[in-house]
Amino acid sequence: EYAPPNTLGDLMDAVNLSEVVELKRFSEGDNTPDSKRFALSSDDYVWEVLSECRNAPFVEDQTWTAGDRSYLSFTITSEALGVYKVALYVTEDGYLWTNAFNYQYLFNIGEDAASKIIKYAKENSTEAEYEPYQNTIVGKITEITDEYILLDDSILCANPDDGITYKILLNDLRISDGI
Repeated sequence: EYAPPNTLGDLMDAVNLSEVVELKRFSEGDNTPDSKRFALSSDDYVWEVLSECRNAPFVEDQTWTAGDRSYLSFTITSEALGVYKVALYVTEDGYLWTNAFNYQYLFNIGEDAASKIIKYAKENSTEAEYEPYQNTIVGKITEITDEYILLDDSILCANPDDGITYKILLNDLRISDGI
């Protein structure tokens, strides 16, 4: 059920975010295989800045994209949240966006907080190697929109009722023609 938090603080409290998510790996802009990647030795300062943004309002805009904005793309893998290599963007114009909760969540943290995070990350990181995605889904594409695709894996099941339909956001999609 779609029930977004009212503020970033509500989200941080609901899942104890700073304890279940590490913000140590990032790229500048979209995280593609050709992007340069960086690693922070500690994400404590990032969480300190975000904790000062607890009142940052949720922005209801399911069509928002980073587009031409300048941003850092943090990679999130969290067993507690059940997510693998999802994203958290911090944009220079003051937005925090993530797809770690089955829907995209967007918060207006302000340009000051965003610039602190971006400056810290750029000044306190080292270049890191690309870590390829390892999760795959096989199935039939049943719907394509400007924001997502629906992929149905029931064709792989002995009983089609056992299949699952996956909603995959296009800004989180990597396609391969096989191995």
